[in-house]
Amino acid sequence: MELEEAMTGRRSVRRYTPRRVPEQAITTLVDAARQAPFSCNLQVYKLILIDSPRLRKELAEKVTGKVRWTNQLFAVLVDRKLVWENHANYISVGMAIQNLMLRAHSLGLATCPIAGFGNKRFLKKRLGVPERYDIPLLVFLGHSDEPPRERPYRCPAETLYAKNRYRFDDLFPTDSDIARWPAGLVGEYRRRIFSVYFPRFSHGIYRGQLDAAYRRILPELTGRRTLGLFLWEKELFDRMEGEDLHVADIVPEYLEFLKKTGKAKGAYRLEDTPKGAFDRIVSINTLLFQQDLDQAFACMKRSLRPNGRIYLAEHSPWGSFGLAFRTLRLIGLQRDVYHDSPFYKIGPWGFVGSKSIRKLAREHGLSIISKEAIRTGCLERRARRPAAKALVRAVGALLPETRMYVLGHAGKEKREGER
Repeated sequence: MELEEAMTGRRSVRRYTPRRVPEQAITTLVDAARQAPFSCNLQVYKLILIDSPRLRKELAEKVTGKVRWTNQLFAVLVDRKLVWENHANYISVGMAIQNLMLRAHSLGLATCPIAGFGNKRFLKKRLGVPERYDIPLLVFLGHSDEPPRERPYRCPAETLYAKNRYRFDDLFPTDSDIARWPAGLVGEYRRRIFSVYFPRFSHGIYRGQLDAAYRRILPELTGRRTLGLFLWEKELFDRMEGEDLHVADIVPEYLEFLKKTGKAKGAYRLEDTPKGAFDRIVSINTLLFQQDLDQAFACMKRSLRPNGRIYLAEHSPWGSFGLAFRTLRLIGLQRDVYHDSPFYKIGPWGFVGSKSIRKLAREHGLSIISKEAIRTGCLERRARRPAAKALVRAVGALLPETRMYVLGHAGKEKREGER
């Protein structure tokens, strides 16, 4: 296999068949890693193959549930005590792992490097790893059980390359507050990160946690032509399988994915949705991630049929969820858009209050027909201990996390407060 094909054809695979990789192939992969350059040629790294079902079960429970994806994986060790300038030990082991993954692809095997795991203390103890070693990476290995897919989005070369001096535009802000981001950069952030996450339609904090909102709206969507605005959650796609579901978003790669996989009957840029085409429009806790709310409301107004309805669920800034995360940001624990943020898979965020929603609706010729409080349990499920869960549940009863708005064209229904 040509080197160029290996570099452009390799994918990170997250679903594997039960078939195991034979020992001879494992030896070939280890030998490929050995050929990589290493600072001072000290080669202070180790590879531990994990293929015991019992051990994998323990790691899935204690380290990361991602271990369930595969039957075989490498734990990558690097000596922390021999640290040279510019983290040369970590850079060198990275080159070795790239060699290993490219060789695996050339053998028809699949890999996935994983740095998103915790509880290293347990992992090192369970594997018998000396204290001086760090485990910066797990590398999943096996035979792919995923359909072929196109190469993920890659930045244009001019955004990565310059001669003799720095000539680049700034990358993303580090701040998690969407109001601090320059126009356009939110979409670019998502173009890059969605290629990892949107094929799985799963965004951590919302996974399985919006049942109350879904139960409220699903009877209204059945048999209706529905447009989902910024619809990323796997749950709603699964529940609406076979329905006339369409999606509008700002990320072209996401829309192309939906078209090719058939997850949605139609996929449109916000400005290109067909006029007056939908009986129902749904946006479930996604406006807090949108930079241009006017664009979102203009899309809903244009796309809604005369007697249609918009179902808009948003975390209230003054609900238990909104207050918790705004407090965390205020004290500096949720300021970073990526690190320590449950929203890193989507990007920067900012809660949208009732006053803003009423103002946007009025400006775009929409009426708020009704509004109700919904307990979704998002914050409650983040509490680990029973006492903490009980406390969060009690606060959530007083300060509901989510508000559900039902909107229609102005003039078709009286506005809220006028009835």
